[in-house]
Amino acid sequence: MRVAALAGAHILALENSLAAELPSRLHQQSTVAALRMAGGQLRELERVACLEVSPEQYVRNASRKSGAIFEFSAVAGALLGGSNKVDSGVLSKFGHDLGIAFQLFDDLHDFELLADSHRPASNDLRERIYTLPVLLACARGDSIGRELRRILRDDGFLLDARAIDQARALLASGGAFAESVALAGRWRESARAQVSKLSPSAARSALEEVLDSLQPPEGLGAVASPGETR
Repeated sequence: MRVAALAGAHILALENSLAAELPSRLHQQSTVAALRMAGGQLRELERVACLEVSPEQYVRNASRKSGAIFEFSAVAGALLGGSNKVDSGVLSKFGHDLGIAFQLFDDLHDFELLADSHRPASNDLRERIYTLPVLLACARGDSIGRELRRILRDDGFLLDARAIDQARALLASGGAFAESVALAGRWRESARAQVSKLSPSAARSALEEVLDSLQPPEGLGAVASPGETR
């Protein structure tokens, strides 16, 4: 824990030293973005195991957490690259929407059956970090939502493998995965609409490639039946 705290302090000091070299406007914006991102992350930690967060609240927090840092990155690139005021505004909105889309698509990848290179499979669910598919299903209040709430009821422990399989099956059968994919796609296309306002260029093509790379995991609906373990 001490090592992690010291490493975090070191990274913060490094960020401040690098940001100090930016133009004053960008330095101020980097601070605002960092505060918004930290606030969003803190709010997420406060809501661990909470099923009362609405889907709308979750997306708003994604706007603070990922939207803020992506927006700053896009604005910084625009201003340092000499973009005009109009293009800078377009890229600001692009970065914000891209950040939300990235967060929502990344959350879906947690539900893949196989672990990837940077986290175990279903790690968010195991640690009771309830993302958009779970919150959408619980918000409907139908039989699937009620059963999901029963399975995910907080008992102070990490979610076990059987409960994870049951939850994934309910999310798939109830359409929560499909609804989450659709919502993430709308934010991606909102970002794409901003890119379309830019003049054709290699930079615009690169941004379009970034958007094309945001895709849900394949076979998300292929889950075990409730009660069946891997």
